[in-house]
Amino acid sequence: MIKLPTPHHDKLIACLKNPSLPSADKERVQEAINQYQKWIQELNLVENSDFTNSKILESHLGYVCAECKTNLDKTMFQEVVATSRDLKIAVPSSLYFLVCESFS
Repeated sequence: MIKLPTPHHDKLIACLKNPSLPSADKERVQEAINQYQKWIQELNLVENSDFTNSKILESHLGYVCAECKTNLDKTMFQEVVATSRDLKIAVPSSLYFLVCESFS
């Protein structure tokens, strides 16, 4: 079975454990975690390896992608790294550029 990437699971868990999270939002974050886990379980159940019931879909993936940030903090940088990694998995020869504006 293929191990699917779960880039948002850690972020949801960290959000739930954050002491600054308002009490009113904890239930919604927990529900989001439950839905996310259910979605991953459903994806893991797909085992149609012969693809007899499959459909051909056309998709457009970026071969060269650029993202422009006005301000770049650690969190934004980590998100860019995750996005570029996901792109490299989908299109191994792709290029991903991060452009930051600089003010003097």
